[in-house]
Amino acid sequence: MKKTMLLACLLLLVASVASAQNRGRLQLAWDECNGMGGSNIRTFACATNSNSAVNVHNLVGSYVCDNNGLPGLISWASSIDLKFEGGPVPPWWQHGATDCRGTANVVVAFTNPTGATCLDYESLVAGGALGGNQYLWGAGVGMPDHAQLRTVAAVDGSANHPDIPGNTEIYLFTATFRNGATTGAGSCAGCPLGASLTIYRTDFEQDNADNFSVVYSNAYEAPPAPLRPDQACARWQPSGEAVCMGATPTNNSTWGHIKSIYR
Repeated sequence: MKKTMLLACLLLLVASVASAQNRGRLQLAWDECNGMGGSNIRTFACATNSNSAVNVHNLVGSYVCDNNGLPGLISWASSIDLKFEGGPVPPWWQHGATDCRGTANVVVAFTNPTGATCLDYESLVAGGALGGNQYLWGAGVGMPDHAQLRTVAAVDGSANHPDIPGNTEIYLFTATFRNGATTGAGSCAGCPLGASLTIYRTDFEQDNADNFSVVYSNAYEAPPAPLRPDQACARWQPSGEAVCMGATPTNNSTWGHIKSIYR
């Protein structure tokens, strides 16, 4: 699929997504889809820089559609909030070209690299899915103790888009956090600190123009959250009380935002 086709598809998504609705629920877990046995807790000794398959940390996003299912999914864009215990974003979670962990230690894939076992929709569509991601933290999201990972993916708009039955858990993405600069010379502090990661919004585009967003929110906002924290929130090095996200951070989708993710 050509880049221009994907960008056109994403432009349509931004222009036509309807208001947030309670149409199913978003889920997040380590190593596997939440409903297929993925764990909501990840602990790590922070004693290795190895990026072997058994050492990296795979965060799997998924979506359980409502009774109506999805008749022809074309693209999806998700936002994940990271909240850190006890202060600002630690260097170990600072990913960027000039940041402590650089850009190589968080990798997002839409082709199910670890074999998560909920419905792998993109594998059913000719050409699979293409997309990109953006990681922002601290001042970049306006909250010193938060970071955000934003992902966007699309399948070929001209391909056959098989129907997804109602109440099906669908694979969305895998975000792999690697272990570079964890220990030894040049390492980045903060790996042992606790954090919570919450998938708080996904925008869906379908080929029948029935486009919508599912948004995680708390009891003080409307609509009420169609999610439970144990489904939408995965924890890192948990200690004490859960620190799953409460209020939804501001995340208005714009064409400029989508383009910045895909670059």
